[in-house]
Amino acid sequence: MTKKNTPKAIDQKDVDDVIGLATDIDEKQQRELGKVSLDEMVNIGEQVGLDRDDVEQAVGKLESHKKEQARQVAERLRRRKIALMVCLGTAALFLLICFVGRSGLKSAASTAAQKRSQVASVVERRNQTKANFAGKASTPGIVAEIAGAENRIGIEKRRYDQAATTYNKKADSFPGSWGRRLFFMDKKLPLASEIKEW
Repeated sequence: MTKKNTPKAIDQKDVDDVIGLATDIDEKQQRELGKVSLDEMVNIGEQVGLDRDDVEQAVGKLESHKKEQARQVAERLRRRKIALMVCLGTAALFLLICFVGRSGLKSAASTAAQKRSQVASVVERRNQTKANFAGKASTPGIVAEIAGAENRIGIEKRRYDQAATTYNKKADSFPGSWGRRLFFMDKKLPLASEIKEW
């Protein structure tokens, strides 16, 4: 019934009928919702021989039990949320550490690659120098130039070894070792003495 159809005043003799109908409508709605009023519970209890106080006490205990169950469920959900947040935080921290380790390793690997290419370049220049002087008489100037080329190779190999050693130390220590494993980077770079051809 809408408000437009509701009369503004009700006859005194119809008040009991209206209240009775309203009670019937309310009981019907409660049953449709799957609920029974306390008075209905008391009536049912009396039909099976239970006192009103016992029924009311039982209803009170049931409601407090339901509230306790709801509280426990809420507590479990809260704990799960906390555990999830801790797990996500730990995973984020792990990834951050791995990325930091990877960054350090990439930098060290890049430096080592530069030094290795520098060695290869110096070796190539030495080979060209030897080829330029092949078949010529050995003079002190030629010997000095070839010796200088050999010295430059030695210096560049030592620089490469320093860069490779730096990478190897970072790859074996925290956090580089985590980054290396996660991003499948080289476990170890060879030293100059382990490389056969430049």
